[in-house]
Amino acid sequence: MYRILVSLVALACFVPGSAREFSLPQGATAMGLAWSPDGSGIAVLYRTQEGTTLELLDLPAGTVRWRVPDLQVPSRIQPLAFSPAGERLAVGERPGIVVLSASEGAVVTRLELEEHLSPVVISFRPDGALVAVVEELRGAVGELHLVVWGPAGEEAERLPFGKRFTPTPRPMADFSPDGRYLAYAAGTAGEPGGEAWLVHLLDLASGELRSWDLRELVSPELREEMGKDRFNIASVAVHPEAREIAVGLYSSSPGNPLLLRLEVAAGALAGRYFPAERAQYMVHSLAYGPSGDLLVFSGEAATALGFQTLGLLNLAAESPTPVILCRREPRDPEPCAFHSPAFSPYGRILASLWQDTVRLWDLCPGEVSLPDPGWSFSYSSGGAYIPTGEGEWQVRLDGVGNLWLAHQVGEAVESFGPFRLSPEENAGLWALIEGADLFGKASSTRLGIPDEARSTFRLVGPTCVHEITLWEGDVREDPTLVAILARLAALIEAYTGEEPRL
Repeated sequence: MYRILVSLVALACFVPGSAREFSLPQGATAMGLAWSPDGSGIAVLYRTQEGTTLELLDLPAGTVRWRVPDLQVPSRIQPLAFSPAGERLAVGERPGIVVLSASEGAVVTRLELEEHLSPVVISFRPDGALVAVVEELRGAVGELHLVVWGPAGEEAERLPFGKRFTPTPRPMADFSPDGRYLAYAAGTAGEPGGEAWLVHLLDLASGELRSWDLRELVSPELREEMGKDRFNIASVAVHPEAREIAVGLYSSSPGNPLLLRLEVAAGALAGRYFPAERAQYMVHSLAYGPSGDLLVFSGEAATALGFQTLGLLNLAAESPTPVILCRREPRDPEPCAFHSPAFSPYGRILASLWQDTVRLWDLCPGEVSLPDPGWSFSYSSGGAYIPTGEGEWQVRLDGVGNLWLAHQVGEAVESFGPFRLSPEENAGLWALIEGADLFGKASSTRLGIPDEARSTFRLVGPTCVHEITLWEGDVREDPTLVAILARLAALIEAYTGEEPRL
């Protein structure tokens, strides 16, 4: 039912490609960040002795475009969100939300909330409406509300939808990028403490609500830990298409899995990862990449001052294994920029924070020598659902020469292999792949003609997923891609006896 648990101790640190750093004012404590939709800038929220400030940094130089001081932001929650077109930027304040012009930082409007309410997470819908989860900050048991403001700033809807012991130190809620889905942890009227084990997914378009009790999904050992109140939910994230939910845990005893992936359609756990090495370890934050292939996690240990970690799961890999980008032990002099990780709009750069530093991680190296055991190549010919076609061939090749083949016609899939290529076959195919310079190619932008198949080429590395999709006619105009297809067709025929049309 579960993938094998992977110990954090056994994982080596991995620095993908180059990394850049930008400095905030000396002595600042960074609190949160958000990418502009076009990737040209990063909004960074930080606190100094003078108060809380928001800056927009222009990339690639990292220069400050504008700075807004004196924001009234709670220290424990830092919600930021750009509008879909990038012209507005919303920042959670107490009590309310301030909406700024992203081009110059001028205040457009302030959305007021009652004094006892505070925004937890905010997002924009495609129509420009702003949606937020807000929590009540009075009483032993707090109430969560969903609030929707129209494009003109008028409050259009308010819906109570969960209970929580307050004040909570973590948001434990996440919107999908389009603002349609909301994943969150919260209790109910009957079980207000259920925020420790109840995970919910709300479809804001249809109103459909699905809920899962982690106690019914985990192994008996972890279920026993839940009963002893030795852990609770610390963070959640929702896949961009709501295919799965990631749940980070806060464990007060070592040996527990700290990251769970919940498959939405099946309602079952897809994976659990890295047992805690020490007591009171917390998955501080989680975020999916824009395509849903990458999942970033950050963690810290409350009882080991100075312990932090930042890592990735590449879900496009056959067996996702945590890759640690940075890690800091209590006595390490070098910090780990683990705070508020967020992917760029195209998913190839990860931004994170540490004190007065913004760090950008280049997840896809500019050059990679193939074949490499950590990389794989895949190809699909398209056409599985074209009635007049011959179906779709799917190929996957790893760096050591394992080859998987499949043929799909409609919903029917016939699989072949895995096969092990000879060293000569493997080296020859990878030489063609490397010679095609897939990293330098872009997907087709033209409209396809009727019944034209759309081919997909993909390279997957430890922290990188590079994919291009091309219409069949565009593939035929590129000799390097034609050479790859000719070699794949020959291998398919040799190993399956089929004569594919690629």
